[in-house]
Amino acid sequence: MTTRPVVWVLGSDKLGDNAQLEQIAACLAGCCAVEPRRLVFKARHRVGKPWFTPSVRHVDVAASSPLSPPWPDLILTAGRRPAMVALWIKAQSNNATRVALVGRPKRWPHAFDLIIAASQYLIPAWPNVVTTRLPLMDIDHHRLAQARTQFADALAAVPRPLTAVMIGAATRPFRLRATDIERMLGQLRARSGGQGTLWLVTSRRTSAEVRDALPAMLRGSDRLHDFSNGGANPYLALLADADDVAVTGDSVSMITEAVRAGRPLTILPLPRSQSRFAAWVDRLLDGSHWLRPNAWQRLRLRLGWVAFPRRLEALHETLVRAGLAVWPDTPPRAIERTETAPELAPVIERLCSLLIHHPGATARG
Repeated sequence: MTTRPVVWVLGSDKLGDNAQLEQIAACLAGCCAVEPRRLVFKARHRVGKPWFTPSVRHVDVAASSPLSPPWPDLILTAGRRPAMVALWIKAQSNNATRVALVGRPKRWPHAFDLIIAASQYLIPAWPNVVTTRLPLMDIDHHRLAQARTQFADALAAVPRPLTAVMIGAATRPFRLRATDIERMLGQLRARSGGQGTLWLVTSRRTSAEVRDALPAMLRGSDRLHDFSNGGANPYLALLADADDVAVTGDSVSMITEAVRAGRPLTILPLPRSQSRFAAWVDRLLDGSHWLRPNAWQRLRLRLGWVAFPRRLEALHETLVRAGLAVWPDTPPRAIERTETAPELAPVIERLCSLLIHHPGATARG
């Protein structure tokens, strides 16, 4: 009797990462025994990140799913902290367990059997790398319809056009202050001639400084949902029904969900928090195209002295060129809903190849 390969899905506290893992795992469920493994991190490591090394020292082992033999044939995971656990398991299995990482690795890119990276990460085209345009996140259209029904009265009560403004947070090397949000809202109002409604929605990452300043920015029929205050969140309802979805450029997950929902999308670029010289140095050290093939740069990446750079602007420009998004000085445009399936196909093919050439009994024996 042939034993089905065992796949562990190492999830964490990051919902966006978990969503991508679940998409991939669902495609493997027909041919593999897929087992979720939930990781809980010790309090000091839930925000702070430990030095990257294969280890479970940062894990609250008692609160997490069991991490013991028999080891799986393949691990799917995402993020720095779970990746450390995955490499630890690989070492415990005498390198029999394969590891597939969604996102960019912090160190040792060649220790991973497969790296699945969206286009905002500038990772060399190594044999163990497969690139997708957007993260492998989908949107549940049934949930969108339910949310639209739940908020039907509120949606009907506001003047159109209705612009949903999804607010994230600062992320290196970009800033997001209250003054930046005020400027963005001014751009959106100017574009609509001051007509309609802006419905602002914060995220769990939005800073207190921004959240506290938002009520004073509302005009006329504008609405605000502050994530930190709890209550029914209109996020999905707005994705289903807004005439335009404007997203701050830091949030790749919210940008992706707007595209998957087929909503007109406006990307609100964030200003850099650096001087022009500092930004130039940052781009140089993080791996500009002409420097990346250099042996010194490759060594620095392998050793983890620098991380693989992320270029959010590159993702934004890709979506605008593809007609899937506009800038705030351009009128919203209708887009067709894009599915994850075309981008998932090559990923699943590579994962199946790993399993075919790596029989299940080896890892667990």
